[in-house]
Amino acid sequence: TSSLAEACQFLWFDYNKDMMFWEVIDLVRKISLTGLIIFIDTEEGAKRILRLLVATAICVLYGTILLYARPYRRNDDLILAVLSNLLLTCCFLVGIIIHQCIEGEEMDGENNVCMKLFGFSDSYKATALAVVLTASMLISFVLFTIIQSVNELKAPIVRLVSTNDTPRLIMPGGCKYHLFVSHIWASGQDKAHKIARMLKLYIQGVIIWLDVDVLENLGDLENAVKESAHFILFYSEGYFKSLNCRREVAKAMELCKPITVMFEVDDLSLNKRTQMKEEFDKFWPGDSNLYNASNYIFGQDSIVWIGNDLQFSLESIKLMT
Repeated sequence: TSSLAEACQFLWFDYNKDMMFWEVIDLVRKISLTGLIIFIDTEEGAKRILRLLVATAICVLYGTILLYARPYRRNDDLILAVLSNLLLTCCFLVGIIIHQCIEGEEMDGENNVCMKLFGFSDSYKATALAVVLTASMLISFVLFTIIQSVNELKAPIVRLVSTNDTPRLIMPGGCKYHLFVSHIWASGQDKAHKIARMLKLYIQGVIIWLDVDVLENLGDLENAVKESAHFILFYSEGYFKSLNCRREVAKAMELCKPITVMFEVDDLSLNKRTQMKEEFDKFWPGDSNLYNASNYIFGQDSIVWIGNDLQFSLESIKLMT
């Protein structure tokens, strides 16, 4: 992304990729409710309910589109936006009730609009309903905010030291997954699945390609690697002996995908990295890509996964992020 896009990301980062224009729609709604609406019935608008009806209609329409489009990345942002719009709608409805039950007007007889529309004989009851309705919505809004804040504090989430915020997972163009987890079923399936589950638990919104969840045809492996932003190689015994695992690594290398190599130490007497290098030399085809593949896989430090200790597992996840 460009420096301008980085500087303006607060305008679009909270929205889904296909809904980055939603901020414009929201601004149009706000301008309509706070400014343009005063041009409706400029002479008698303050004494009639037409403006309130139009404002209510705008809120109802916006709320309907909001629930249908679901533009926010995070579900709690969507709930907060829906509650805010509902509170605003209730305020306009309360304004209509109060407007039709003005104190001092005739409250008896056939012309009693307040009684016909809302069933109140005087303005006091109408005002009391308005206060109760508004207070209920405000209390609900505050309770939701408090509960959400407490859950955020208690949730096991990886946060950046620099901002104390969760990592911003920007999906590159042409990609559908943030991570591709490559492993061999025979010796690494359970461990790789555990890593994927923990990543989803501690990193909000991460989308992971995992064969057991997505793969339908072995011929789609290369395309799945292409649609992933980052390649994770989880090594266990027999990984490089597998043709499909070598296919995945070769495609990731061809596309210059960023790679993270992980392994779990089962036997402290074994040097896992040395074992991985020996297995690579034995089974990787001796073609012109041998040197490049070796640099691609072993050119950076590997991450040791210690799955039987939660604290060490968290440290491994931090290194990955």
